Amino acid sequence: MSRQDLPQGVHLPAPIVAQVLEESRRTAPRESCGLLVGHRSNRLLNVLEAWPMRNESSGDNAFAIDGIALLEAEDEAERKGLEVLGPYHSHPSGLLQPSDQDRRVARAWPGTLWVIVNAGVSRGPNWSAWWSQGGRLSGLKTRAAVLSSAVP
Repeated sequence: MSRQDLPQGVHLPAPIVAQVLEESRRTAPRESCGLLVGHRSNRLLNVLEAWPMRNESSGDNAFAIDGIALLEAEDEAERKGLEVLGPYHSHPSGLLQPSDQDRRVARAWPGTLWVIVNAGVSRGPNWSAWWSQGGRLSGLKTRAAVLSSAVP
């Protein structure tokens, strides 16, 4: 699977979802953010780790990850035999859809997974997955493991 190919889906284990949601609760009303790390296989993105990052944005309704921190994370992922699949962030008071700001920023992250979480959702999904390609964010099918972080 090349970096530009649209994945068929994403596997995000339940413990990682829980970790990212808890981070979102702690940072609200500011957006939380971080990096999703794992590997690509057979057009499926397998998230194995979520690495929280400092939100460098000056506003509450946006996120920014420092470029040096991103490069260091990419180096660390490579040392582990993994790759940074893309960013995650929260929409503490919003929808699970990309914002206009997300769509603008995604142009600088081509061929990456984007996950948006909302810890305030009481019913239904509390996260969504998107693929950044050609200046657009396209929705992805998702699979969350309930009891195991192992990819079936």
